[in-house]
Amino acid sequence: MASSLDVRADPAPPPCAVVDLVHAEVMRIEPARLTRLAAERGTRPAREELRRLRTVLVRSRLRIWAALEAGEVRDVARQAVALSDVAADLGLPCLREAALNLADCVGGRDPTAIAATSARLSRLCRAALAGLPPGLGLTGQI
Repeated sequence: MASSLDVRADPAPPPCAVVDLVHAEVMRIEPARLTRLAAERGTRPAREELRRLRTVLVRSRLRIWAALEAGEVRDVARQAVALSDVAADLGLPCLREAALNLADCVGGRDPTAIAATSARLSRLCRAALAGLPPGLGLTGQI
């Protein structure tokens, strides 16, 4: 009888048993900001503003990753704060929080925390972009 410490008793799983885990996080969208924008400016100007904010979101995300790769900590923090403002304008509290977390994180210069926080921010950015299509009708579809 093999003991629990016997490596032969618990062989490694075959390569085909490897499973990639994908971390999924719910992206919460608070429609009040966009609904108010549509009510104040009208649907067409609100759609244009939404497109502009989407563009800013994409550019901010790209700037953050470029700054991370270059090791420019101050720029990462500045871009993350700017991204948090866009997230607030879009009614995306989870994305806003993640961006502010990254801004705080880079100050501590902990590479593990920065990697984890930037990965979370990346996932949330992708979810935000998927959840806010360019031609979004602002009434009843948010």
